[in-house]
Amino acid sequence: MSEIKLPVKFAQPSESTPAKTIIVHVSKMESFICSLNPAASLYEDVTDEEDIRKCFNELGEYLKTKDIKLITTEEALLLKGKEEELMKLAKDSLNYERETKIEEEKEGDNKRKDSLKEYEMYSSDEYKENVLKKFTKKNIMNVILTRPTIKLKHIDTDTYIESTSITFNPVGNIVFCRDQQITTKKGVVIGSSRTSQRRYEHIIMKQVFKNIGADIIGELGEEGYLEGGDFFVAREDLSMLGVGLRTDMNGAKYLMKNDLLGTRYMGICLDENDLDQQRMHLDTYFNILNNDNALVIDFDEVKKKENKKNNIDRKVYLYDNNKDVKEIESDNKNMDNKIGEYKLIKIYDSFYKFLDDMKFNYIKISHDEQVNYMINFLNIGNNTILSVNKDAETKFKDYGITVKYFNFRPILNMYGGMHCMTQVARI
Repeated sequence: MSEIKLPVKFAQPSESTPAKTIIVHVSKMESFICSLNPAASLYEDVTDEEDIRKCFNELGEYLKTKDIKLITTEEALLLKGKEEELMKLAKDSLNYERETKIEEEKEGDNKRKDSLKEYEMYSSDEYKENVLKKFTKKNIMNVILTRPTIKLKHIDTDTYIESTSITFNPVGNIVFCRDQQITTKKGVVIGSSRTSQRRYEHIIMKQVFKNIGADIIGELGEEGYLEGGDFFVAREDLSMLGVGLRTDMNGAKYLMKNDLLGTRYMGICLDENDLDQQRMHLDTYFNILNNDNALVIDFDEVKKKENKKNNIDRKVYLYDNNKDVKEIESDNKNMDNKIGEYKLIKIYDSFYKFLDDMKFNYIKISHDEQVNYMINFLNIGNNTILSVNKDAETKFKDYGITVKYFNFRPILNMYGGMHCMTQVARI
Protein backbone atom coordinates (compact mmCIF):
# COMPACT_ATOMS: atom_id res chain seq x y z
CA MET A 1 0.00 0.00 0.00
CA SER A 2 1.36 3.40 -1.00
CA GLU A 3 1.60 6.25 1.49
CA ILE A 4 -1.23 8.79 1.38
CA LYS A 5 -0.29 12.25 2.59
CA LEU A 6 -3.34 13.70 4.34
CA PRO A 7 -5.40 15.70 3.79
CA VAL A 8 -5.79 15.26 0.03
CA LYS A 9 -7.11 18.39 -1.65
CA PHE A 10 -9.85 17.54 -4.08
CA ALA A 11 -11.19 20.07 -6.59
CA GLN A 12 -10.60 20.91 -10.24
CA PRO A 13 -10.22 24.34 -11.84
CA SER A 14 -10.93 22.87 -15.28
CA GLU A 15 -10.84 19.58 -17.19
CA SER A 16 -7.54 20.63 -18.82
CA THR A 17 -5.73 21.62 -15.62
CA PRO A 18 -2.93 19.07 -14.98
CA ALA A 19 -4.05 16.17 -12.80
CA LYS A 20 -2.53 15.89 -9.31
CA THR A 21 -4.42 12.97 -7.72
CA ILE A 22 -6.51 10.22 -9.29
CA ILE A 23 -8.79 7.86 -7.35
CA VAL A 24 -9.60 4.44 -8.82
CA HIS A 25 -11.30 1.30 -7.61
CA VAL A 26 -9.49 -1.97 -8.27
CA SER A 27 -12.11 -4.71 -8.54
CA LYS A 28 -12.10 -7.66 -6.19
CA MET A 29 -14.55 -10.52 -5.70
CA GLU A 30 -17.53 -8.34 -6.64
CA SER A 31 -16.58 -8.36 -10.34
CA PHE A 32 -16.47 -12.17 -10.34
CA ILE A 33 -19.98 -12.40 -8.86
CA CYS A 34 -21.29 -9.89 -11.39
CA SER A 35 -19.67 -11.79 -14.23
CA LEU A 36 -21.91 -14.76 -13.47
CA ASN A 37 -24.57 -12.83 -15.38
CA PRO A 38 -22.91 -9.88 -17.13
CA ALA A 39 -26.05 -8.44 -18.73
CA ALA A 40 -27.92 -8.26 -15.42
CA SER A 41 -24.88 -6.56 -13.85
CA LEU A 42 -24.65 -3.82 -16.52
CA TYR A 43 -21.57 -5.54 -17.98
CA GLU A 44 -20.87 -6.15 -21.65
CA ASP A 45 -19.12 -9.47 -21.06
CA VAL A 46 -17.39 -11.67 -18.50
CA THR A 47 -14.31 -10.10 -16.91
CA ASP A 48 -11.58 -11.28 -14.52
CA GLU A 49 -10.44 -9.50 -11.38
CA GLU A 50 -6.77 -10.44 -11.84
CA ASP A 51 -6.77 -9.02 -15.37
CA ILE A 52 -8.44 -5.86 -14.05
CA ARG A 53 -5.74 -5.52 -11.39
CA LYS A 54 -3.04 -5.75 -14.08
CA CYS A 55 -4.71 -2.88 -15.94
CA PHE A 56 -4.59 -0.66 -12.87
CA ASN A 57 -1.00 -1.64 -12.14
CA GLU A 58 -0.09 -0.51 -15.65
CA LEU A 59 -1.95 2.76 -15.16
CA GLY A 60 -0.23 3.35 -11.81
CA GLU A 61 3.24 2.81 -13.28
CA TYR A 62 2.52 5.31 -16.05
CA LEU A 63 1.13 7.95 -13.67
CA LYS A 64 4.31 7.73 -11.59
CA THR A 65 6.24 8.99 -14.62
CA LYS A 66 3.93 12.03 -14.68
CA ASP A 67 4.17 12.64 -10.92
CA ILE A 68 0.44 12.01 -10.52
CA LYS A 69 -0.67 10.34 -7.29
CA LEU A 70 -2.87 7.25 -7.69
CA ILE A 71 -5.05 6.30 -4.71
CA THR A 72 -7.22 3.18 -4.66
CA THR A 73 -10.48 3.04 -2.76
CA GLU A 74 -9.06 0.13 -0.77
CA GLU A 75 -6.05 2.17 0.34
CA ALA A 76 -8.34 4.99 1.45
CA LEU A 77 -10.75 2.72 3.33
CA LEU A 78 -7.96 0.83 5.10
CA LEU A 79 -6.16 3.93 6.35
CA LYS A 80 -4.82 3.64 9.89
CA GLY A 81 -7.15 5.32 12.37
CA LYS A 82 -10.23 4.64 10.23
CA GLU A 83 -10.97 1.15 11.58
CA GLU A 84 -14.26 2.19 13.18
CA GLU A 85 -15.55 3.62 9.89
CA LEU A 86 -14.46 0.47 8.05
CA MET A 87 -16.28 -1.75 10.54
CA LYS A 88 -19.46 0.30 10.17
CA LEU A 89 -19.39 -0.22 6.39
CA ALA A 90 -18.85 -3.95 6.94
CA LYS A 91 -21.71 -4.24 9.45
CA ASP A 92 -24.02 -2.38 7.08
CA SER A 93 -22.97 -4.67 4.22
CA LEU A 94 -23.41 -8.03 5.98
CA ASN A 95 -27.01 -8.98 6.68
CA TYR A 96 -28.24 -11.83 8.88
CA GLU A 97 -31.86 -12.59 7.99
CA ARG A 98 -33.89 -14.79 10.35
CA GLU A 99 -36.27 -17.18 8.63
CA THR A 100 -37.52 -18.43 11.99
CA LYS A 101 -39.30 -15.68 13.88
CA ILE A 102 -38.33 -15.94 17.55
CA GLU A 103 -41.44 -14.19 18.80
CA GLU A 104 -43.56 -16.86 17.12
CA GLU A 105 -41.66 -19.72 18.79
CA LYS A 106 -42.30 -18.99 22.47
CA GLU A 107 -44.05 -22.27 23.22
CA GLY A 108 -42.23 -25.49 24.05
CA ASP A 109 -40.12 -27.14 26.72
CA ASN A 110 -37.03 -25.64 28.33
CA LYS A 111 -34.71 -27.34 25.86
CA ARG A 112 -36.52 -25.72 22.95
CA LYS A 113 -36.48 -22.35 24.68
CA ASP A 114 -32.74 -22.71 25.25
CA SER A 115 -32.20 -23.64 21.63
CA LEU A 116 -34.11 -20.53 20.54
CA LYS A 117 -31.81 -18.42 22.72
CA GLU A 118 -28.84 -19.97 20.95
CA TYR A 119 -30.44 -19.26 17.59
CA GLU A 120 -31.13 -15.68 18.59
CA MET A 121 -27.56 -15.20 19.74
CA TYR A 122 -25.99 -16.64 16.56
CA SER A 123 -28.19 -14.48 14.36
CA SER A 124 -27.68 -11.24 16.29
CA ASP A 125 -25.86 -8.05 15.35
CA GLU A 126 -23.50 -8.65 18.27
CA TYR A 127 -22.46 -12.03 16.89
CA LYS A 128 -22.06 -10.52 13.42
CA GLU A 129 -19.75 -7.84 14.79
CA ASN A 130 -17.66 -10.41 16.66
CA VAL A 131 -17.28 -12.42 13.45
CA LEU A 132 -16.23 -9.37 11.43
CA LYS A 133 -13.60 -8.40 14.00
CA LYS A 134 -11.81 -11.69 13.31
CA PHE A 135 -11.58 -11.14 9.55
CA THR A 136 -8.49 -9.92 7.75
CA LYS A 137 -8.75 -6.49 6.12
CA LYS A 138 -8.84 -8.21 2.73
CA ASN A 139 -11.94 -10.15 3.71
CA ILE A 140 -13.54 -7.08 5.31
CA MET A 141 -13.21 -5.42 1.89
CA ASN A 142 -14.84 -8.46 0.26
CA VAL A 143 -17.79 -8.15 2.65
CA ILE A 144 -18.24 -4.46 1.82
CA LEU A 145 -18.03 -5.03 -1.92
CA THR A 146 -20.15 -8.20 -2.17
CA ARG A 147 -22.79 -7.28 0.47
CA PRO A 148 -23.86 -10.82 1.53
CA THR A 149 -27.19 -11.78 3.05
CA ILE A 150 -27.26 -15.04 5.04
CA LYS A 151 -30.68 -16.55 5.66
CA LEU A 152 -30.76 -18.39 8.99
CA LYS A 153 -33.16 -21.04 10.23
CA HIS A 154 -33.72 -22.45 13.71
CA ILE A 155 -33.18 -26.20 14.13
CA ASP A 156 -33.52 -28.44 17.21
CA THR A 157 -30.10 -30.10 17.02
CA ASP A 158 -26.39 -29.30 16.97
CA THR A 159 -25.82 -25.51 17.00
CA TYR A 160 -29.58 -24.84 16.74
CA ILE A 161 -29.01 -22.72 13.64
CA GLU A 162 -28.35 -23.39 9.97
CA SER A 163 -27.91 -21.34 6.86
CA THR A 164 -30.51 -21.96 4.17
CA SER A 165 -28.94 -19.62 1.59
CA ILE A 166 -26.27 -17.01 1.07
CA THR A 167 -26.99 -14.31 -1.51
CA PHE A 168 -24.94 -11.32 -2.64
CA ASN A 169 -25.74 -7.79 -3.77
CA PRO A 170 -22.30 -6.79 -5.09
CA VAL A 171 -21.28 -3.24 -5.98
CA GLY A 172 -19.86 -4.48 -9.25
CA ASN A 173 -19.92 -1.12 -11.02
CA ILE A 174 -17.97 0.87 -8.43
CA VAL A 175 -14.92 0.37 -10.69
CA PHE A 176 -16.39 3.34 -12.55
CA CYS A 177 -15.74 5.69 -9.65
CA ARG A 178 -16.46 8.79 -11.72
CA ASP A 179 -20.20 8.39 -11.29
CA GLN A 180 -20.90 8.43 -7.54
CA GLN A 181 -19.92 12.09 -7.15
CA ILE A 182 -18.72 15.14 -9.06
CA THR A 183 -15.63 17.27 -8.45
CA THR A 184 -16.24 20.98 -9.00
CA LYS A 185 -13.93 23.98 -8.62
CA LYS A 186 -14.99 24.10 -4.97
CA GLY A 187 -14.81 20.43 -3.96
CA VAL A 188 -16.66 17.12 -3.98
CA VAL A 189 -20.44 16.77 -4.24
CA ILE A 190 -21.85 13.31 -3.47
CA GLY A 191 -24.48 12.44 -6.06
CA SER A 192 -27.37 10.01 -6.33
CA SER A 193 -28.05 7.21 -8.80
CA ARG A 194 -31.26 6.17 -10.51
CA THR A 195 -30.04 2.56 -10.61
CA SER A 196 -30.84 0.74 -7.34
CA GLN A 197 -27.87 -1.64 -7.63
CA ARG A 198 -25.48 1.34 -7.67
CA ARG A 199 -26.83 3.32 -4.73
CA TYR A 200 -24.60 1.80 -2.05
CA GLU A 201 -21.58 2.94 -4.06
CA HIS A 202 -22.28 6.51 -2.96
CA ILE A 203 -21.95 5.50 0.69
CA ILE A 204 -18.63 3.74 0.05
CA MET A 205 -17.18 6.58 -2.02
CA LYS A 206 -18.32 9.18 0.50
CA GLN A 207 -16.27 7.34 3.13
CA VAL A 208 -13.29 7.24 0.76
CA PHE A 209 -13.36 11.03 0.42
CA LYS A 210 -13.93 11.56 4.14
CA ASN A 211 -10.96 9.30 4.98
CA ILE A 212 -8.54 11.22 2.76
CA GLY A 213 -9.73 14.58 4.09
CA ALA A 214 -11.25 15.88 0.86
CA ASP A 215 -13.72 18.76 1.01
CA ILE A 216 -17.22 17.30 0.66
CA ILE A 217 -19.21 20.46 -0.02
CA GLY A 218 -22.60 18.88 -0.76
CA GLU A 219 -24.64 15.69 -0.86
CA LEU A 220 -27.70 15.37 -3.04
CA GLY A 221 -29.44 12.62 -1.08
CA GLU A 222 -32.98 11.96 -2.30
CA GLU A 223 -33.53 15.41 -3.80
CA GLY A 224 -32.77 14.21 -7.32
CA TYR A 225 -30.22 12.37 -9.44
CA LEU A 226 -26.64 13.34 -10.20
CA GLU A 227 -23.90 11.19 -11.73
CA GLY A 228 -20.29 12.20 -12.33
CA GLY A 229 -20.14 11.07 -15.95
CA ASP A 230 -22.54 13.93 -16.72
CA PHE A 231 -20.30 16.69 -15.35
CA PHE A 232 -17.35 18.72 -16.64
CA VAL A 233 -15.61 21.87 -15.50
CA ALA A 234 -15.06 22.63 -19.17
CA ARG A 235 -13.06 25.77 -18.52
CA GLU A 236 -12.38 27.83 -15.43
CA ASP A 237 -15.53 29.88 -16.03
CA LEU A 238 -17.79 27.15 -17.45
CA SER A 239 -19.37 24.05 -15.91
CA MET A 240 -21.39 21.64 -18.04
CA LEU A 241 -23.96 19.08 -16.92
CA GLY A 242 -25.77 16.48 -18.98
CA VAL A 243 -29.43 16.02 -18.03
CA GLY A 244 -31.36 13.06 -19.40
CA LEU A 245 -31.16 9.34 -18.85
CA ARG A 246 -29.19 9.48 -15.57
CA THR A 247 -28.86 13.00 -14.11
CA ASP A 248 -32.06 15.05 -13.76
CA MET A 249 -32.87 18.75 -13.40
CA ASN A 250 -33.21 18.40 -9.63
CA GLY A 251 -29.52 17.50 -9.55
CA ALA A 252 -28.69 20.53 -11.67
CA LYS A 253 -30.80 22.83 -9.51
CA TYR A 254 -29.17 21.52 -6.33
CA LEU A 255 -25.73 22.54 -7.63
CA MET A 256 -26.81 26.04 -8.60
CA LYS A 257 -29.07 26.75 -5.62
CA ASN A 258 -26.31 25.83 -3.19
CA ASP A 259 -23.55 27.63 -5.11
CA LEU A 260 -21.41 24.49 -5.39
CA LEU A 261 -19.92 25.06 -8.86
CA GLY A 262 -17.47 27.95 -8.56
CA THR A 263 -17.90 28.90 -12.22
CA ARG A 264 -19.69 31.89 -13.71
CA TYR A 265 -21.49 29.82 -16.33
CA MET A 266 -23.43 26.57 -16.17
CA GLY A 267 -24.48 24.84 -19.38
CA ILE A 268 -27.33 22.32 -19.03
CA CYS A 269 -27.10 19.87 -21.94
CA LEU A 270 -30.60 18.44 -22.27
CA ASP A 271 -31.26 15.00 -23.78
CA GLU A 272 -34.98 14.74 -24.52
CA ASN A 273 -35.24 12.53 -27.62
CA ASP A 274 -32.23 10.22 -27.60
CA LEU A 275 -32.17 8.68 -24.09
CA ASP A 276 -29.97 5.82 -25.27
CA GLN A 277 -27.76 3.69 -23.01
CA GLN A 278 -24.83 4.19 -25.41
CA ARG A 279 -25.04 7.94 -24.79
CA MET A 280 -26.33 7.92 -21.21
CA HIS A 281 -23.76 10.41 -19.83
CA LEU A 282 -22.28 13.63 -21.16
CA ASP A 283 -18.84 11.97 -21.28
CA THR A 284 -20.15 9.32 -23.68
CA TYR A 285 -20.83 11.89 -26.43
CA PHE A 286 -18.51 14.79 -25.49
CA ASN A 287 -15.03 15.29 -24.05
CA ILE A 288 -12.35 17.96 -23.83
CA LEU A 289 -8.86 17.67 -25.33
CA ASN A 290 -7.67 21.04 -24.03
CA ASN A 291 -9.00 24.56 -23.51
CA ASP A 292 -9.52 25.02 -27.25
CA ASN A 293 -10.41 21.62 -28.65
CA ALA A 294 -13.12 19.08 -27.90
CA LEU A 295 -14.73 15.91 -29.21
CA VAL A 296 -18.43 15.50 -29.86
CA ILE A 297 -20.42 12.75 -31.47
CA ASP A 298 -21.91 13.32 -34.92
CA PHE A 299 -25.58 13.28 -33.94
CA ASP A 300 -26.80 13.25 -37.55
CA GLU A 301 -24.64 10.24 -38.41
CA VAL A 302 -25.82 8.39 -35.31
CA LYS A 303 -29.45 9.21 -36.10
CA LYS A 304 -29.04 7.73 -39.57
CA LYS A 305 -27.03 4.72 -38.35
CA GLU A 306 -29.60 3.83 -35.68
CA ASN A 307 -32.68 4.78 -37.74
CA LYS A 308 -33.81 7.31 -35.15
CA LYS A 309 -36.93 9.27 -36.09
CA ASN A 310 -36.44 12.29 -33.84
CA ASN A 311 -33.65 14.83 -33.67
CA ILE A 312 -31.18 13.51 -31.07
CA ASP A 313 -29.04 16.66 -30.84
CA ARG A 314 -28.95 18.24 -27.38
CA LYS A 315 -30.43 21.61 -26.50
CA VAL A 316 -28.26 23.65 -24.15
CA TYR A 317 -29.55 26.08 -21.53
CA LEU A 318 -26.83 28.51 -20.48
CA TYR A 319 -27.01 30.05 -16.99
CA ASP A 320 -24.90 32.96 -15.69
CA ASN A 321 -24.39 34.05 -12.07
CA ASN A 322 -23.28 37.58 -12.95
CA LYS A 323 -25.68 39.87 -11.09
CA ASP A 324 -25.64 42.44 -13.91
CA VAL A 325 -27.02 40.14 -16.64
CA LYS A 326 -30.70 39.89 -17.45
CA GLU A 327 -32.51 36.58 -17.49
CA ILE A 328 -34.60 35.39 -20.41
CA GLU A 329 -37.81 33.40 -20.46
CA SER A 330 -37.44 29.64 -20.59
CA ASP A 331 -39.19 27.62 -23.29
CA ASN A 332 -39.31 24.58 -21.00
CA LYS A 333 -41.36 24.31 -17.79
CA ASN A 334 -38.59 22.25 -16.17
CA MET A 335 -35.99 24.95 -16.83
CA ASP A 336 -36.40 27.84 -14.42
CA ASN A 337 -35.46 31.36 -15.47
CA LYS A 338 -33.48 31.76 -12.25
CA ILE A 339 -31.88 29.13 -9.99
CA GLY A 340 -30.09 30.51 -6.94
CA GLU A 341 -27.88 33.30 -8.27
CA TYR A 342 -27.83 31.75 -11.75
CA LYS A 343 -29.99 33.30 -14.49
CA LEU A 344 -30.92 31.74 -17.81
CA ILE A 345 -29.28 33.91 -20.47
CA LYS A 346 -29.35 31.85 -23.67
CA ILE A 347 -30.97 28.76 -25.19
CA TYR A 348 -29.20 26.82 -27.94
CA ASP A 349 -31.20 24.47 -30.15
CA SER A 350 -28.01 22.58 -31.02
CA PHE A 351 -25.06 21.34 -28.99
CA TYR A 352 -22.76 22.41 -31.83
CA LYS A 353 -24.04 26.01 -31.71
CA PHE A 354 -23.27 26.07 -28.00
CA LEU A 355 -19.71 24.84 -28.62
CA ASP A 356 -19.28 27.43 -31.36
CA ASP A 357 -20.39 30.19 -29.02
CA MET A 358 -18.01 28.90 -26.33
CA LYS A 359 -15.17 29.11 -28.90
CA PHE A 360 -14.43 25.39 -28.88
CA ASN A 361 -12.99 23.79 -32.00
CA TYR A 362 -14.47 20.31 -32.15
CA ILE A 363 -13.92 17.03 -33.90
CA LYS A 364 -17.02 15.06 -34.79
CA ILE A 365 -16.84 11.38 -33.85
CA SER A 366 -18.73 8.64 -35.66
CA HIS A 367 -21.10 6.13 -34.12
CA ASP A 368 -18.53 3.31 -34.44
CA GLU A 369 -15.73 5.42 -32.95
CA GLN A 370 -17.97 6.33 -30.01
CA VAL A 371 -18.96 2.70 -29.39
CA ASN A 372 -15.23 1.91 -29.25
CA TYR A 373 -14.68 4.48 -26.47
CA MET A 374 -12.81 7.10 -28.51
CA ILE A 375 -14.63 9.84 -26.61
CA ASN A 376 -14.18 8.31 -23.17
CA PHE A 377 -10.57 9.36 -22.62
CA LEU A 378 -8.98 11.06 -19.60
CA ASN A 379 -7.37 14.46 -20.04
CA ILE A 380 -4.45 14.68 -17.56
CA GLY A 381 -3.38 18.15 -18.68
CA ASN A 382 -0.43 19.41 -20.70
CA ASN A 383 -2.16 18.29 -23.92
CA THR A 384 -1.95 14.64 -22.85
CA ILE A 385 -4.81 12.16 -22.81
CA LEU A 386 -5.11 8.53 -21.70
CA SER A 387 -7.20 6.47 -24.10
CA VAL A 388 -8.50 2.92 -24.44
CA ASN A 389 -9.02 3.43 -28.19
CA LYS A 390 -5.98 2.48 -30.28
CA ASP A 391 -6.97 4.81 -33.15
CA ALA A 392 -7.04 7.94 -30.97
CA GLU A 393 -3.41 8.89 -31.66
CA THR A 394 -4.02 9.05 -35.41
CA LYS A 395 -7.28 10.92 -34.93
CA PHE A 396 -5.74 13.67 -32.80
CA LYS A 397 -2.29 14.01 -34.39
CA ASP A 398 -3.06 17.42 -35.94
CA TYR A 399 -4.18 18.93 -32.62
CA GLY A 400 -0.90 18.74 -30.71
CA ILE A 401 -2.26 16.02 -28.42
CA THR A 402 -0.11 13.27 -26.91
CA VAL A 403 -2.07 10.02 -26.61
CA LYS A 404 -1.11 7.22 -24.24
CA TYR A 405 -2.99 4.08 -25.28
CA PHE A 406 -3.98 1.38 -22.77
CA ASN A 407 -5.34 -2.00 -23.83
CA PHE A 408 -7.96 -2.26 -21.09
CA ARG A 409 -10.30 -4.89 -22.53
CA PRO A 410 -11.05 -6.37 -19.06
CA ILE A 411 -12.48 -3.00 -17.99
CA LEU A 412 -14.22 -2.33 -21.30
CA ASN A 413 -16.10 -5.59 -20.67
CA MET A 414 -17.73 -3.78 -17.76
CA TYR A 415 -19.07 -1.04 -20.09
CA GLY A 416 -16.82 1.93 -19.38
CA GLY A 417 -13.62 3.67 -20.43
CA MET A 418 -10.77 5.70 -18.95
CA HIS A 419 -12.87 8.73 -18.02
CA CYS A 420 -15.49 6.54 -16.30
CA MET A 421 -12.95 4.71 -14.15
CA THR A 422 -11.16 7.75 -12.70
CA GLN A 423 -12.02 10.55 -10.27
CA VAL A 424 -9.51 13.40 -10.56
CA ALA A 425 -8.26 16.26 -8.43
CA ARG A 426 -6.37 19.00 -10.25
CA ILE A 427 -5.16 21.26 -7.39
